[in-house]
Amino acid sequence: MIEVNLQRLDEFCDVWLERATAVAQPSIENIFDQFFILWVVFNRIYAESARVLAAEGHSSARMFAFSQGGKRKFAPPPDRIAATRGVEAFCGVSELNRRLYEHEESAQAIETVLSVVESGMLYLHENYETGEPDFKRDRKLVAAARNGKPSALLELLYQARCNLFHGQKAYSESQRPLLEGMVIVLRIVIDASRSKLREQYGVGA
Repeated sequence: MIEVNLQRLDEFCDVWLERATAVAQPSIENIFDQFFILWVVFNRIYAESARVLAAEGHSSARMFAFSQGGKRKFAPPPDRIAATRGVEAFCGVSELNRRLYEHEESAQAIETVLSVVESGMLYLHENYETGEPDFKRDRKLVAAARNGKPSALLELLYQARCNLFHGQKAYSESQRPLLEGMVIVLRIVIDASRSKLREQYGVGA
């Protein structure tokens, strides 16, 4: 079993989560800031869980095998896979779904995210050759998320992160429902991942 410094990880996460709470004001700019800050926490968490999956030789890491000292080892999967399928594999489908849908507020937030994307009011993916919205790809992920696949929901969040971080989307009040829902999802998935890490690497584990 690899070593995970939970104390250092908790200190990092707690500092950034406090920052997210500090900007919890209703302006659209602050909603953007919350999403960015929470993604910093999520990034650290899914990178850590990806290391664990690689050390365990999980299927999500097997395609990234390498040889070291005559032994076959596995590298953590690429960022997008780590943030989506990796988190789903680490936390477990049933546990993630339980946490995501156990409260009415979170269930409504998820449905808002899915409905906004499904309606085409806001698109996340685009055809890289034409630059046109790829509604079919967006709706395929929405359908998979509705069918109980958390990694599909996380794929939508990841693409939103790509669009925002790379400056492809500017501030717009129309984005509020999508971002507010995604902020709620991020908090839940962060909590679920931290709980799993504590379960495996906490005192007495």
